[in-house]
Amino acid sequence: MSNLPAGVRFSLNYISHPELLPDSQRMRRRFGALFVKHCRGGTLRKLLNSELGTDLKINGCETESYWPRAMLAVELRDVLDTVTLVYKVVLGDDHYHKDQGAKYLSEVSRVFEEERVRYNVDKKGGVHLTVDSAFEQTRISSVQALAHQRYEGVRQALEAAHSALDQVPPDGKAALRNTFFANENLFRLAFPTAHQLGKGELNKHLKPAVDKKYSGANPDIHAAQKQFSQYVNWVEGAHFYRHESGTEEPTQPPLEVAIHYFSTGTAWLRWLQSFDTPKQ
Repeated sequence: MSNLPAGVRFSLNYISHPELLPDSQRMRRRFGALFVKHCRGGTLRKLLNSELGTDLKINGCETESYWPRAMLAVELRDVLDTVTLVYKVVLGDDHYHKDQGAKYLSEVSRVFEEERVRYNVDKKGGVHLTVDSAFEQTRISSVQALAHQRYEGVRQALEAAHSALDQVPPDGKAALRNTFFANENLFRLAFPTAHQLGKGELNKHLKPAVDKKYSGANPDIHAAQKQFSQYVNWVEGAHFYRHESGTEEPTQPPLEVAIHYFSTGTAWLRWLQSFDTPKQ
């Protein structure tokens, strides 16, 4: 007998994307129906045109069928921003309708979850990027490990990287660059005479430290040397997205690449920190 929950729609039990989706037509249509359920169509149209700069036409805007089509036509950022705008309408200027607001946010969360998109909504109606629990756990544990004042610059770069991913649309290039800067900052703290984070400086400073730390410990030394090689590859890959003076600005990386670099970059920070032995 199946261990799947009873009474749940077929698609929720058997059709699931292994990766969270950046966008979904079903999500857009469901939000269109949800928005007009909580806000009059004419009011909603005026609000979106004035606050978001959309160009929604007046014909049919009071009908329920208008809004699923409208959400398919606008940009993704407008759909996600509308989640927040409608929440403020539901709540009211005096915040009197808190129960209705909570119900609306619950419905929004259900759409995000059931359509397997990479967003979540906070208790004030703001929409944020979601990757997965492992991603968030890695980020939080890395920030906690860098709590000492010595690592303030590292933390700031790491938080800037996360904030870039949290934008709509996510800025993967800024996320990747700031993750690199966090690593470079920590590398230069651990090795004050290093000029920058690159293959040459890593071979000059980090490799001898790795060899010394694990010397004579088998198989630890071999595993650590493999880790070092992987880190060099990570650093060299990140350099492709750095904008050097006089060169063409790199394009945005695919979001999955940016997320992977952020996630692995935060993990590398934990490893790199083990080589930082500040003088007392």
